[in-house]
Amino acid sequence: MTFSSLSYHNLTSYKRHGISPHFLDWGNQPQVFKKYDGIDPLDLPRNIAVGDIALSRVLKKGPEMPDTTELTLATLSSILLLTCTITALAMHSGTPFYFRSVASAGALYPFELYVLTQGTKGLNDALYHYSTKRHALSPLREVVASARNSSLDFFLSSIFFRSSWKYRDRAYRYCLLDTGHLLENLVLSLRAHGLVLRSTYDFDDSLTNTFLGLDSFREVCLAVCCIGNEHDPCPALPTEEKWGTLPDRVKEASVVSTREVKYDTIVTMHQASSALNPGPSQGIRMDELLGVRANTVVEIPQVQGWADKMPYPEIVFSRRSQRNFVPHPMSQHQLESIMDGLCSDPMPAGNLWPISTGLLIANSEGYDSGFYLLDRQSRKLALIREGNFQRDMARICLDQAWLANAAAQVLFLSNLEALDNTLGPRGYRHAMLEAGRSGQLLYLIATSLGLGCCGIGAFYDEEAARLLGLNQSSRLLYLVALGPVKRVLGD
Repeated sequence: MTFSSLSYHNLTSYKRHGISPHFLDWGNQPQVFKKYDGIDPLDLPRNIAVGDIALSRVLKKGPEMPDTTELTLATLSSILLLTCTITALAMHSGTPFYFRSVASAGALYPFELYVLTQGTKGLNDALYHYSTKRHALSPLREVVASARNSSLDFFLSSIFFRSSWKYRDRAYRYCLLDTGHLLENLVLSLRAHGLVLRSTYDFDDSLTNTFLGLDSFREVCLAVCCIGNEHDPCPALPTEEKWGTLPDRVKEASVVSTREVKYDTIVTMHQASSALNPGPSQGIRMDELLGVRANTVVEIPQVQGWADKMPYPEIVFSRRSQRNFVPHPMSQHQLESIMDGLCSDPMPAGNLWPISTGLLIANSEGYDSGFYLLDRQSRKLALIREGNFQRDMARICLDQAWLANAAAQVLFLSNLEALDNTLGPRGYRHAMLEAGRSGQLLYLIATSLGLGCCGIGAFYDEEAARLLGLNQSSRLLYLVALGPVKRVLGD
């Protein structure tokens, strides 16, 4: 079977009374930390270099460092701490569980992070794997330095079985969303450090996976983020003759369980999305392709300063999924800060913004209940239909009743047929990764405002499309619920 964005999404859609039983094999639970036998990691310092900057400032600040700025080990360490770190430890049935600063479906953490350093003071020019648990770098292969100025290339991968152990064929969705979560933290960290960055989902899959030493039937690179000269390509891989040799057992590190199950649907969809497409020659507005029509349109105000409860680094370390929502109104300032934050996040380069952002507002001061579309480029909010849809959407989200108490639900939507027609199956990566990025941003914004936040990737897909009035080619990709929770009332 040849997969497209729409065919894979439909094939892995949940249908009421149609989900086949699935029992988790707890004895075969995948490892959530990657390790390389025989490689000694380099422990990193734990100092944060950006001070008590506010998240709202991070979103709106531009690059401060010139392209010729020297990169150091201390700077890289600070970047990595604010990208992914252990935030707490709990014991579950005698087994340690590590909370992280990055959201993940089912707390399965399929993502991994690699960095290619060139001209970084205190480090050899080499490819490294980042150990979140230890906050250390494992050197994988040396590279011959290029003539470029100092640069860092970050590679974000995902290990399929970590998610498919629980979610089976649907797991590719979560691998993409979770990698998007990680990418957003990385992008914000680089911006907080004042660095020029470019991110891309379009690169040579085979060459990149080979460079990283991945078993590409188990683990694949999904996104790349680069800093350095803004005119350099991203990724700027050295030519193969400048690659050092990988240790023999590097590929084995992609194995995370003794009895892994290979889900052919995931592998086939990923392989189908490996072909690169130049993209549309003219801009495409996803809002206009969903099959819904605006009734009224208002402009989103610029919010000069959010009521941040804590500085940006503390927000990253404090992020949690919280779902104990209470039917208490969100203030107008809080809702407008959320929308302002979404509008402040930079748009992807090129002519295609692959997702549309919707809101189901139910309990907020200053705004009527209804289904809205938020145009993040023009900063306009369009009312599509009045009404409180929270209970209906809670039922669609596998009957999770707690969702009905959320003050707002943010929706990430896309016309998947339009993606296929412009980027081919690769467009699915673009859409799901961008949805994940936006979801992680919402987690951080909610934390900064003292609100609860919880992302939902499991729902009855066709029912969600019908509730929202989407056309046959458009689907809900991800839902993030926000609002007051029990612990913050009275704060």
